[in-house]
Amino acid sequence: MKNVFILILLVAFPFLIKAQTAKNYVSSEYDRISLTFVGLDYNENLSEPVIQALAKQKAPDKFYDNSIPENIIKAGVERDSALGFPVPATEQQLVKWLNDYKVGQQILSVWFNRQPDGSFNVDKLKERGLFNANDNDFMVASASKRGESSLMDMGLELVNRSYVLVFDYYGIMNMAQVYQKNETPVDKRNMNGFQSELQTFLIKFDFNELVA
Repeated sequence: MKNVFILILLVAFPFLIKAQTAKNYVSSEYDRISLTFVGLDYNENLSEPVIQALAKQKAPDKFYDNSIPENIIKAGVERDSALGFPVPATEQQLVKWLNDYKVGQQILSVWFNRQPDGSFNVDKLKERGLFNANDNDFMVASASKRGESSLMDMGLELVNRSYVLVFDYYGIMNMAQVYQKNETPVDKRNMNGFQSELQTFLIKFDFNELVA
């Protein structure tokens, strides 16, 4: 897995990429992170059913689910196999694709609870801030003038703990092809579905205090 980090300057600014070590971003306190699943589609053999299945997947319960409506990126190019390994793209190309599909804006729309009429509210920020608060946080908030609404600030901090997990499936075969390739005896051909190789990219959404 490759770690890359994205700086998103609200809606009007592009993604910037910075290479950092993951350990510099590990908090000493527990703050629940959120995940967005994104798939790369090179329109290869059998990619459509696999990608469509991925499009419906939700983040595990231990994470906040930041599912977005446009989460499948159509690459529109062939893979670069010059290295003998099906590299999907450079990190810069991957970031460009995320920009083209407005993945950053879609994630912000989840956090700020965008409505069908285009309006926003802070309900999700308050909900997640309250869930993430410990007993002391709750007592401090309750005693303040703003009351529990101050927990929205904690929700705002959680926006900076959003991650995009990009999935790239390649070498996809259905099980009939797998069995034929491996010369599996007929009486042992008892599985359906698909088999493939997979590489993933972890992208950090950088919503720091200055950006907020």
